[in-house]
Formats: sequence, structure tokens, C-alpha cells
Amino acid sequence: TAKKAIPAIERAEQAIEQLALAHQKTEQAIERLTLGNERIQEAHQKTEQAIERLTLGNERIQEAHQKTEQAIERLTLGNERIQEAHQKTEQAIERLTLGNERIQEAQQETEKGMKKLQKLIGDLGNRFGEFNEHTLVPDLVAKFKKYGFSFGKNSGRVRINDDAHDIHAELDAFLENGTEALAVEVKVYLDSSDVKEHIRRMEKLRSYADLHNDKRKFYAAIAATVIHENVKTHALKQGFFIIEPAGESVKIIPPVSKAKFW
Repeated sequence: TAKKAIPAIERAEQAIEQLALAHQKTEQAIERLTLGNERIQEAHQKTEQAIERLTLGNERIQEAHQKTEQAIERLTLGNERIQEAHQKTEQAIERLTLGNERIQEAQQETEKGMKKLQKLIGDLGNRFGEFNEHTLVPDLVAKFKKYGFSFGKNSGRVRINDDAHDIHAELDAFLENGTEALAVEVKVYLDSSDVKEHIRRMEKLRSYADLHNDKRKFYAAIAATVIHENVKTHALKQGFFIIEPAGESVKIIPPVSKAKFW
């Protein structure tokens, strides 16, 4: 009986060992499961945190999207206004272009009218000049004898055109003899610029005479219908004779001090 019990005990012990080994494996499996569950929980928490971040990011994306749409709406509205302004600008440019064309046409017509008017004024001025020359000049040879001049003749209008020396001048009347001459400028209205111009004319006359060995003295006179007193005084101080109407004839006013010659 004892011999039969020994194998049974051995089998029981083996079974117990197997149970203990199985229990250890179970506990190890439970530990692994517990550790895995903790990791799963940690992963779950991380997942939830990631979801929260994604949710927050999505909300921000939606806000940014709304702002973008609002900005697009504003840009679209601004672009429409820009297009309207551009159209109005083009219309204004068209009106300005049309107006400019009309202005140019009117300007051309005005220029044509001005040319005609200038021609008429020039013709009228020439006629006045011719009238003055015929009225103020004819008796000068006789009248200047009172001032010690014995001019042999009145050569009338004299033109100087010396291209070689660039000397160009025109004298309305030229009284002369062998030793002296008088250059007369005839004007309807006399101003200070005419006095300056006659001085330059006398300088040109002197230069031209020197080139031709003409040693005569050249005196200056201005004949005018209308002369303001200040201009008359200025001309007399320059050594000019002044010739002006006096009834049906003319009178000669000598320079303030002494007649100037060139």
C-alpha cells in the first residue's frame, strides 16, 4: 500500500509544481496586462490630449477661415469700388481728351485770328509810320539850320545790311553833308525802350561808318506823335534831339546840355 502511495504523492507534487508554475505565469501575465493597461491608459490620455489640441486647433482654423472669408469679402468689395473708380477715371479722361481736342481747335482758331490781327496791326502801324514820316520829316533840313547844321540833303529811309560784319540797321530819315549827319527814328508812341534801341542803332551806324572810313559825326533824333514827359526828358539827357508836332508843322527840342554824336 505504501509503495502504491508514493507515485500518487509524486504526481500530486508534480501537479502542485505545475499549478505553482502556472500561477506564476498567470501572475506574470497579470503584471504584463496591468502594465499594458497602464500604458493603454497613458496612451488614451495622450490621445485625449491630442484630440483636445486638435479640437482647439480646429477651432482656431475655423476662426482663421472666417477671418479669411471676411478679408476676401472686403477685398472683393474694395476691388469692385476700385473698378468703379477706374471706370469713372477713364470716363473723366475721355471727357478731358475731348475737351483738350476742343481747346486745341479753339487755340488754332485763336492763333489764326491773332495772325490776321497782327497783320492788320502791322499794316496799320506801317501806315501810321508812313504818315508820321511824311508829316514830321520833310522840313527838317531847314529847321535844323537854327541849331547850326547845314545838311545838304535828306536821304530818307536808309537801310544797312552788312552780313560780313553782322551789322543790320534801318534809319527812317538820314540828313547829311560831308562832315556830319543826323539819324532820325520816327515813332507814333515813344517809350524808354525805343530810346535804348536808337542808341544801339547809332552804335551800329558808327561801326559801319568806321569800316568804310567814314569819319563824319553822327547825331541822333527821335520824331514821335505821342511822347510822355519822363520819356522825353530821358531822351534829351541821352543827347538826342526830339521832334514833335506843333500845329501844321513840327518843333525841335534840343538836348538838355549838348548834342551827343557817335
